[in-house]
Amino acid sequence: SKKVHLTLPKWGGQISSNGRYGLYAPTRGVFDIMAFFTPTNEHVIYYHKGKRTIRVFRAKDGPQLVDMKCPAKVRQGTATNDGRILVVGYEDGAIQAFLIVDRSDESMVDYLRSWRIHQLQSTVEPERQETAERQLE
Repeated sequence: SKKVHLTLPKWGGQISSNGRYGLYAPTRGVFDIMAFFTPTNEHVIYYHKGKRTIRVFRAKDGPQLVDMKCPAKVRQGTATNDGRILVVGYEDGAIQAFLIVDRSDESMVDYLRSWRIHQLQSTVEPERQETAERQLE
């Protein structure tokens, strides 16, 4: 029962929750990076501090889904348990939430439709109540 030890220099230790994949995102120069898997292991989130950009990659086959410029330096980033929303906190105290939209995932289309209907209902209901109250007067 011999054990094999493997050393990966400069590896940050980021692995998927099932242990099958690891992330190696070396820092070149003076700028730090942040890279992690979403909890569902479907996407990889990559942030470069110098460029102030967040990139989202599909973990299955590797294409880049989005590249967005951040308004301030990112302090912390995390994804929700279902892996569909990325929550980002900035150094200036602002917090943003982004939907991770993967066009190859059919369930994402249904999720967006239901989310849109939910958002529409939450804005329409107060207006309906105000209109009904005005008509009663």
